Amino acid sequence: MYIMEILVNVTEALLLFWLLSSAMPRKEGKNRQVYEILSIVAIVFVLNYMNLDYAVQIIMVLCIHISYAFLCYSGSPMEKILWGSSYMVIASLAERIAFKIGILFQVEDLSVFLKSGLERYLLISIYLIISAASVWVLTRISRQKIDLPFFYQLLSVGFVCCSLAGSDLLSDILLLAQKNNLEEVILYIDIVFGLFLIMAASFVYLVRKISCIYNERKTLILERKKEEYLQKEYLSYKHMMETMRALKYNGPMI
Repeated sequence: MYIMEILVNVTEALLLFWLLSSAMPRKEGKNRQVYEILSIVAIVFVLNYMNLDYAVQIIMVLCIHISYAFLCYSGSPMEKILWGSSYMVIASLAERIAFKIGILFQVEDLSVFLKSGLERYLLISIYLIISAASVWVLTRISRQKIDLPFFYQLLSVGFVCCSLAGSDLLSDILLLAQKNNLEEVILYIDIVFGLFLIMAASFVYLVRKISCIYNERKTLILERKKEEYLQKEYLSYKHMMETMRALKYNGPMI
């Protein structure tokens, strides 16, 4: 069981490394990828056996991913936050889809997936395949420089944390509803999950749109400052030339 958990953690760490490396350049001198991956695996492995609330554990792993992005990659803070939190969002969605596939295959009790056994390993395989496919899709999306003020960065982290906690709550309700054959509740959960996907897509769109506006504003401000500087230089040069011309033609008074 421990070996299986370690293999899963290693696979997820590799997917995180693949995603961040495709999105942002690495910092100079940061070429210890193996040590970084093993460190993430070790920390996550310890968290898995600390008997923490699952939502708290998810947020702690999210903080680890974002910290990894800040320590080892270059780019704006918003890019590091966005890409550092991307894999946890992917993992949350992949877990929910894997549970749904279990329901479609008419598994009587999805809680068996949380215990050691063949069913769990099948679920984990589906979960990792979906996660890898999602990471591959993200690596093919065109990159856009993303930068936002610090306040918006905090709001983004808060949104991601709340979304992950909400997704975890949905999964818990799904397990309970499926165990008690509450088909109507499962339908409502599917609707909420669909709304969650729309909300996540809207959030990404808004971040990109606001980032474009913010970057354009910064560019305009820099251009205005540059024009003001050149104007001052021109006036200073003009005044100096006029002074030199006056001295040349009028000469000093004796």
